This record gives sequence, structure tokens and C-alpha cells, in this order.
Amino acid sequence: MELIILDRDGVINQDSDDYIKSADEFIPIPGSLEAISRLNHAGYLVVIATNQSGISRGYFSMDTLNQIHDKLKRLLNGLGGRVDGIFFWSVRRNRPTAGYRSGRGARRRRFIT
Repeated sequence: MELIILDRDGVINQDSDDYIKSADEFIPIPGSLEAISRLNHAGYLVVIATNQSGISRGYFSMDTLNQIHDKLKRLLNGLGGRVDGIFFWSVRRNRPTAGYRSGRGARRRRFIT
């Protein structure tokens, strides 16, 4: 089985300079969910890798992020599709955070919803 890794904002859903801060603001790009479903039916695993610094900026919570991803999963399910994993990074760039390193070759913690 082969793996496809997709970004979320601007690839699957419409992006916003104001961040996607609620499930209501999550609006799929036309055809994106159908494309994921077609990939699933062709035997591909589909994973999302997304930067969600809005959490560390205080724009939305983990609960809200889960609601957004639940909406994505429901919409995909209605089309016979799925995502096999969602990985996100919630720390702002250029901002030191305990337990994380930055720079080339640095290992970063991963979160899955």
C-alpha cells in the first residue's frame, strides 16, 4: 500500500489569513474530498500533516481542532472516503518551547487526532 501525505489548509479546505477557527469555517475546496475518496478506493493510505499554530496563539483550542477534523472525517465518510491519520504541529515558528528543538535535523514531537 502506498501513502499520500496532504497538507490541510489550502489543499483540502479553503485557507484563511485569519485561521480556520471553527468547524463552520472549514470549507472544503471543491473536488478535494472526492479526490481523497478516489485515492482511498485506489488503495492509497491518506494522511494529513498540518501546521496549526493558531492553538499556541490562542485562536482556538484542541477541542475546536478535533471538531474541525471530525467534520472533515464525516464529510469524507459521506463520500466513501477516509483519512488514515492526522498529524499536526501546533507550536509557532521562531518561538522557543520547552521540550522542542528547532533547526535542520531536529526531532519534533508529533500529535495525532
